[in-house]
Amino acid sequence: MTRTVLSAFILCASLVALSCQPLTRSSTREDTARPQPQAPRAEEPASAGDSQDSGRKSEGKFEFDMTLGTSQAIDPFGPTPHEVVAEMIALAEVRKDDVVYDLGSGDGRIPIAAAKQAGARGVGIELRPELVEQSRKTVAEAGVADRVRFIHNDFFKCDFSDATAILVYLYPRTLLPLRPKLLAELKPGTRIVAYRYGIEGWPRDKEQPVKHTSGGTLYMWVVPANVSGTWRASLVREGRRTWWGGRQATSFTLHLQQTYQQVRGKARIGSQELPLDDIKLKADTLSFSLKLPGGEPLALVGKVKGDRVQGVATASPSGAASAERAWQAVRVRGTKASLDPGLPPIPVTEPTDGGRPPFEQQPPPDSSSN
Repeated sequence: MTRTVLSAFILCASLVALSCQPLTRSSTREDTARPQPQAPRAEEPASAGDSQDSGRKSEGKFEFDMTLGTSQAIDPFGPTPHEVVAEMIALAEVRKDDVVYDLGSGDGRIPIAAAKQAGARGVGIELRPELVEQSRKTVAEAGVADRVRFIHNDFFKCDFSDATAILVYLYPRTLLPLRPKLLAELKPGTRIVAYRYGIEGWPRDKEQPVKHTSGGTLYMWVVPANVSGTWRASLVREGRRTWWGGRQATSFTLHLQQTYQQVRGKARIGSQELPLDDIKLKADTLSFSLKLPGGEPLALVGKVKGDRVQGVATASPSGAASAERAWQAVRVRGTKASLDPGLPPIPVTEPTDGGRPPFEQQPPPDSSSN
C-alpha cells in the first residue's frame, strides 16, 4: 500500500513538472519578442549623437562663435547673413556720401557691403583682434580698402560721431547701455538699423520683417535733435513795418519737453498761454501749429542747429509761398534736458558765441502786440 501511494505521488510530481515546462518556454519567447526596457537606453547614445550633429550643423549654418557665451562681457560672434545686410543697407537708404559704422563688426561684412553696394565709406569697430585681422584681409580682397577701415577697440570707448548711418547686430544687453551714447553723440538725422533686437525704451521710427529665410526683424531709428527747454522766439509780421522801415515782429516763448523723438509743449505771449498742436520732430526739422491771439492758425517749420532754430511760418499747412513769414528762436541757457529719461540733467554751459542771444541784444519791436 505504501509503495502504491509513493508511486502515485512521484507520478503526479512528474506530470506537474512536465506541464509547467512548456508554459515557461512560451513566456520566455513572448518577453524576447517585446521591446526590452533597456532598448531606449541603448538608443540614447545615437540620439545624443544626432542632437550634437544637429547642433553642429546649426552652429555651422549661422557661424556662431560659441567660445564666448552670454555670460561674457561681449556678445558672441554671429555674422549677419549677407542677404540681411543688403536689406539693412536698403532700409537705412545708404548712399555714396554716407559714413556707415558697424559696432562689433565681426568679419567686416557690413562696412564692406556698404562700400561695394552703395559706394559709402565704412568703419568697423571690433574687440577681437583675430576678427579685425580677418576683416582687413577681406577688405583688401574686395577691392574697397580705400573706403573701409577697421578699428581694434571697444566701441564704448570710441568716437563715432561722424557716422551718418549705424548698422548693428547686437544683443539687448549691449544695445541698452549703448542707447545714451547714441543719443548724445550722433548728429540729428543719423539712421540706426538693428537686426533681430531693438533698443529697449527707445520707440522705433520703423520696423520691417526680414525677407531672408533666417527670419527676424529690422528696426530703425532716426536720431532726433534735442529741442527740449525754453526758447525765446520771434515771428516777423507780414506787411507791418516800423517807422524806420524795419519789419515788426511778434515775440513769444516756447516751452518744450522731449523724450527721445516725442515732443510736447506750449507757447506763451505775455501772460497768455497758447497750445502747440501737431508737434513733430524728424531729425533736425521741428514743426508745429500755433494760433496767435486774434489771428489765424500758423504752421511753423524750422531747422534746429544746436541752440537755434530758423524757419518759416505759413498761414496754412499747405505752405503757400505767398503766405510765408520768417521765424527764429534761441534756447535759454540751462534749460536743455537729456532726451533719455534715464539720464541725469545736462549740465549748464556758457554760450558758445560768448554773448547774449540776439533777442536779448536787440529785442524785436512791437513785442506786446500781434
